[in-house]
Amino acid sequence: MAKKVKPLSKYLKDFQTKVVIGDDGRTKVANTKSGTIQFDCLYITFGGSSCTGTLIAPNKILTNGHCVYNTASRSYSEKGTVYPGMNDSTAVNGSAKMTEFYVPSGYINTGASQYDFAVIKTDTNIGNTVGYRSIRQVTNLTGTTIKISGYPGDKMRSTGKVSQWEMSGPVTREDTNLAYYTIDTFSGNSGSAMLDQNQQIVGVHNAGYSNGTINGGPKATAAFVEFINYAKAQKK
Repeated sequence: MAKKVKPLSKYLKDFQTKVVIGDDGRTKVANTKSGTIQFDCLYITFGGSSCTGTLIAPNKILTNGHCVYNTASRSYSEKGTVYPGMNDSTAVNGSAKMTEFYVPSGYINTGASQYDFAVIKTDTNIGNTVGYRSIRQVTNLTGTTIKISGYPGDKMRSTGKVSQWEMSGPVTREDTNLAYYTIDTFSGNSGSAMLDQNQQIVGVHNAGYSNGTINGGPKATAAFVEFINYAKAQKK
């Protein structure tokens, strides 16, 4: 029987900044079993908090730097559990334990959004079972349609279950390192991949900006891809 997982109390009681923009355009992903298009989006737990991640190798997961490293306390998060394709609080594709975190020095030293990405290593090659995504290096994304899928805390509260939600829309503006869009997200979506129409990763969502009027995150720039390739190559 697939494991049942309760929503974390943090997201049932205490929300962070709201970044649903206007009417809520998100829809629930109905089928997240291995072999479907959204199997490799993961619900990630760190003890008292949660994020979203995406498999990029058999045992490596892309997420945000702020999910695994606290710049205020200068400490790493508790190593927890990852659940690919969690649906209605059921671990339909099993789970894996975290063993290592890889975080760019730029994020550790500055906490800047352009460096807010990280890689998690797991104890098993769960990606060989459920699959994993490729990353496409980009420069310009304005006008590109992307999809954000993940595990938002407000939906955990309203439904009482951990499920995957998604929404698509265009990148409306960008700068050298960050892309911005009006796709709805919430606390818990941190680490959600930006997927292009070929289902390749072109960035990672990290926050709401401009007083919650727009969302965004770091693009898959040359520096981003270089770090991800470094992390993927690590054996430890």
